[in-house]
Amino acid sequence: SCPISLINPQIDLSTSADLVKQGDSVKIIWNTKDTDSCELSSSINSKFLRGGVSGTIISPSLIKNTKFTLSCITTVGTEIKKDISINII
Repeated sequence: SCPISLINPQIDLSTSADLVKQGDSVKIIWNTKDTDSCELSSSINSKFLRGGVSGTIISPSLIKNTKFTLSCITTVGTEIKKDISINII
């Protein structure tokens, strides 16, 4: 018989707004389940990296449409990702 896996990795990623004026910041909140490590990155700023399996941060000032991606390594060693986009009005 096959062992039943109770591992169910999940990412919950949200922001305080998905439309902002140029130069504004947003709050980014994430929680994960069954992950060992996670890294939040930005599509427009390669120096922006934040770690942690959960967290709340204020983004840098947004000057153009930006996608934030949370990449996590699960407790069984696989990778899962979720992204969220912020657009400039």
